[in-house]
Amino acid sequence: MSRARAPGATASGASANRSASAPADVLAPLSEPSVSVVVTTHAWDRYGAFRDAIRSVQRQTYGDTELVCPIDADADMADATRAIADGGVTVEYDPDGTGLSAARNRGARAASGDVYAFLDDDCVASETWVETLVAAFEDGAIAAGGPAVPDWPAERPWYVPREWDWLVGGGPYHDRECEVRNTYGCNLSVRADVFDALGGFDESFGKTGDLEQAEETEFCTRMRERYGEGVRYRPTASVRHRVFTEQLRVGHLLRRAYAQGRAKRRIGLDDEETGFLRETLVNLARQPPHRSAATLAFTAATGAGYLFG
Repeated sequence: MSRARAPGATASGASANRSASAPADVLAPLSEPSVSVVVTTHAWDRYGAFRDAIRSVQRQTYGDTELVCPIDADADMADATRAIADGGVTVEYDPDGTGLSAARNRGARAASGDVYAFLDDDCVASETWVETLVAAFEDGAIAAGGPAVPDWPAERPWYVPREWDWLVGGGPYHDRECEVRNTYGCNLSVRADVFDALGGFDESFGKTGDLEQAEETEFCTRMRERYGEGVRYRPTASVRHRVFTEQLRVGHLLRRAYAQGRAKRRIGLDDEETGFLRETLVNLARQPPHRSAATLAFTAATGAGYLFG
């Protein structure tokens, strides 16, 4: 099932609507929408995880689902992806390696669904993931998502408290349906007409070398400004997010915390970030000493990124 794009809309980068104060658009709920799942990758060293992500999409209980895979930098990887998907995939290949946000935008441009659902190449979606997200759109959502549950290589490291799971792409965690500012890009779905009208992800955010992360936060902030709504959170729309050993190095976690602070400053979430850091420090005394030390280090790194961003 295909649908027309919003007139004049593209999915190539940041939208001019960032500071617009237009009234919220009124959109009718979707009925039995088609869904395009966008999964991008660029590295052979995690291709096994990417294959698992593809298979989890192929096992979805919701029938009207297509798979779009933007591939960066490697033509052989694009060919391999077509082969393992057995023809049931649209592969968008770019030899220049444009980065995560740009690749997701390419995937959206190639997609035909009424909804774009974004899944990372190191995630495995639950079998009812798409079906659960679709129910939210049929209930009037403009965006929907759920938790990313870390799949640790062994036991959870002592120096990663649960409230800092976002350092490895875990969370958010809520025990009931609610509206949130954003879920993470590994578990986020958006109405196609809304995504296109906003111009997609800002490509100055996202993971490319040292560029900052938080592209989904920036996008959802613009979405709320224009449409007056956030993301409908569904606890059962879950994905498992594989954590690689190298991602658990303390230096890597500190750099990620710093980058997140910089990104939040750029987006302009001053009150929210200040409140988060203040609450984290207040709760230090309630934690065991070893966890307090880790929390203090991550808080300092995030705060430094925020101050100097």
